[in-house]
Amino acid sequence: MGDPAHILVFCEDPVTGKSLRTHLASEGFKVTGAKTPLEAAWCLADGHVNLFLIHFPDAEWVVSAILMEVRRAHPTMPIVGLAPTISNELSQMLARIRISKVLPASTSWQGLAQTIHEALSSLEPATGGQA
Repeated sequence: MGDPAHILVFCEDPVTGKSLRTHLASEGFKVTGAKTPLEAAWCLADGHVNLFLIHFPDAEWVVSAILMEVRRAHPTMPIVGLAPTISNELSQMLARIRISKVLPASTSWQGLAQTIHEALSSLEPATGGQA
């Protein structure tokens, strides 16, 4: 069995961020946290992150700026988001950036872990005898 998937969790709220990191680590993921866009950029720069999880901050421009930069630097990296509410503008922006999935912030831990596993499995090469 290979190394656990490395998830970068971007969350400005320290309590929510710690809770996310703790639960994802208990699911067997390697987890790194970032509280600022600069921390997230630094963590992504090493190239060893498999999935970016963002707990959407209150300011939509922060979401847009971070996600545009992540997508530019890592075009195929799965991005999963958690949002308390999703406006039409936010939905359109997320579609343009090709977010893997956006879940309500109230999603269960099991639901979040399942979504992450699904997003990560979409990266794995298909096996089935096809040339």
